[in-house]
Amino acid sequence: MGQNLTIGDIAKLAGVSKTTVSRVLSGSDLVKEETKSHVQRVIDENNYEPNELARALSTKKTNTIGVVIDELANPYFIEVAKYIESILYKNDYLMLLCSSGWNTKRELHLTKALINRSVDGILLASTSNCSPTIDFLSSHATPFVLFNLFDNDDDYSYVCVDDFKGGYLAAEYFNKLKVNNYILLSGFECYSLVQRKNGFFAFLQEAGDTTPVKCYNSIKTYEEGYNVARRLIEENRLREERAAIFVLNDNVAMGMLDGLIKEGIKIPEQAAVIGFDDIEMSSKYRIALSSVAQPIEEMSKLATAELFRLINSSDGSPRKFLLEPKLVLRESSSIN
Repeated sequence: MGQNLTIGDIAKLAGVSKTTVSRVLSGSDLVKEETKSHVQRVIDENNYEPNELARALSTKKTNTIGVVIDELANPYFIEVAKYIESILYKNDYLMLLCSSGWNTKRELHLTKALINRSVDGILLASTSNCSPTIDFLSSHATPFVLFNLFDNDDDYSYVCVDDFKGGYLAAEYFNKLKVNNYILLSGFECYSLVQRKNGFFAFLQEAGDTTPVKCYNSIKTYEEGYNVARRLIEENRLREERAAIFVLNDNVAMGMLDGLIKEGIKIPEQAAVIGFDDIEMSSKYRIALSSVAQPIEEMSKLATAELFRLINSSDGSPRKFLLEPKLVLRESSSIN
């Protein structure tokens, strides 16, 4: 029966106006507690469920948030989406999750599609601080918050870890090890990964560390990490010489670890490994993975709270959150 009722029907049954019913449904404080309880009892007794489309038209809100991430296969973004969805659910919001696949054109297309569906706001993990999607959103009325990316010169809210410092911390630790060379594995040349590499090389320069460094780019997935292992062994003489390997995300690092172990390389005796993100699996892996930790839950909460503020407040001034990374040392990196 509830599906066939309208606000007008509930108003007649309760003996109040449609405006009063709408206010009860929206949680307004303009209705007396006695009236609110009476209307709510009528709603419950008739199993009434409001028409969300009609509510959206009247309130100009859909209680829907669009989330655009880089890669669905990356466990880091799976964890981010999990935390965001949990927060949204508690606040009676739905999440529309999209993946750009590291493609700027696709990112812009998905963002426009979300706006056409009247989302109340957008959380965007963009591939670049120069992305056309950011320019588009900056000129549009829909509130948005950037996630996992920052730029102090731009007029928008963001939540990000200090990627530069994260790379710096990894190099600082490697500098203490007795190894013959350093190896860096990176994926797409996106803003955050570039910052991690820049931080790594900045420390080496400051410390006067002349240990040879070899970079491998476009290693984006667990499978590619696994498949590059043999090449790392051959090109860096890992069977004869010790190396320290910095992998710019944990998912690739775990693939590479499996590949090295299959080829008989001992971890960490022959190769010390540090990843980035500190996803849940890192501490539980077959060889517990050292990692530069991002406070994933805190970042997700901050980003969602900031988006809610922009949606519900007349103050649209941006706020910027740059969080500290932390180097978490585990079994994979303890060469003496």
